[in-house]
Amino acid sequence: MDPKGDWCFITGFLVMMCAVGGVIGQPLLSINRYFAMFHPEKSKKFFKKPYCICMVIGIYVLSFLSAYSFVPFDEYGRFEGICCIAVYEMKIWHMFVFFTSPMIISYAISLYCAFNISKLIRKQTEAKNDRKWC
Repeated sequence: MDPKGDWCFITGFLVMMCAVGGVIGQPLLSINRYFAMFHPEKSKKFFKKPYCICMVIGIYVLSFLSAYSFVPFDEYGRFEGICCIAVYEMKIWHMFVFFTSPMIISYAISLYCAFNISKLIRKQTEAKNDRKWC
């Protein structure tokens, strides 16, 4: 067995793949809710079952490619007795390009959608409360 551990390599790879998949999936769910509330006709068009299946497949492909981008740098395995990804051994540019910048973009999309949805809900709640008193 490899000194860094084959199982640790597989575990680190799968953990990274799941983490990236979650980060990629979150903005797609936010976009789905945004379109459902602001553009219902477009939502019915773009979020049909075949498109959603393609989006899920796209999430898996992108998360695999992102996790695989760390393989050539030998950053998965057993480090100091723990199965993980060697964050402290990564080059800064590599971490930024393949991990940090996609996370920033994903969270920015999610925050934008959540902010606009919350504004709409607040406006509808205030309008409903105003009608109560009339």
